Amino acid sequence: MAAAIGIQIGIGTEIDEKARNSTPIPIAISISTVRMCSKLEMLRVNRIWLDNVSRNSDSINLLTHTPTQIPPAMNPLGAITFASDSLFGTAISFFQRGGMVMWPLLLCSLIAVAMAIDRLLHFWHERMAEALTAKTVGRVLDALVEGRFTEAETLVAQAPSASCRILAEGLRQRDVALQDSLTAAAEREIGNLRHGLSILDTIITLAPLLGILGTVTGIIRSFNLLSTGGIQDPTAVTGGIAEALITTAAGLIVSICTLIPFNYCGSFVRRRTRAFEQLIHRVVIACERGKAHGA
Repeated sequence: MAAAIGIQIGIGTEIDEKARNSTPIPIAISISTVRMCSKLEMLRVNRIWLDNVSRNSDSINLLTHTPTQIPPAMNPLGAITFASDSLFGTAISFFQRGGMVMWPLLLCSLIAVAMAIDRLLHFWHERMAEALTAKTVGRVLDALVEGRFTEAETLVAQAPSASCRILAEGLRQRDVALQDSLTAAAEREIGNLRHGLSILDTIITLAPLLGILGTVTGIIRSFNLLSTGGIQDPTAVTGGIAEALITTAAGLIVSICTLIPFNYCGSFVRRRTRAFEQLIHRVVIACERGKAHGA
């Protein structure tokens, strides 16, 4: 029995080996080709899956504002990292949450910046002109003391500063009303220096009042939402409170930033006023001495 079983096993093994060895070559090649194609298909599926994952992660980064780095091939300036919260984006967000009162506050801030720049440039020009004509004013006073009024008028006519314009106006009326003409010319120059300061003063007072108005409107909106919907939607209520706080802060910021150039301009005008008063006093005394010297 065992011998019979062994004979059958041997015969079966020999038959399998013959069958394996007798397998046609094209069939073997086709089997290996199918296996290779299946492996390539698996690699292609894995690559598509990885591409989808990376693309989804990039979109998630853009939606959540996480720092994302641009590849150098797509960015000619090199790798640039986008900040999560930029200053400009934060300002736009606060402006939108502040409500309608933010628009007049924006207008006030733009007017304040334009007027402050205009006044600072004008004062710089006046200061440079006074520095360049300081020696000319001294020569004019010396000529007046010696009684050379025609020479003094010629000198002040060629100088572009405010002091020389005051002197020219006074010397033309020296025989009628010297001091009155000098005072009128000085007041005219001071008025030119004060031009626009009333606008800055108005913005300093108006901006906090607009901020308080935004506070009131934001609180009113919050209470209206509470009365209609209760506390089911707390975010709507907090939106009104945020509007109230943002407008108050914006009004104070505009007022404080306008106050600094306004105080500087006011101090400059006061200094020039004192300088004009001293100049008028010196010119009156010099003309009296020049008349006495000529007599």
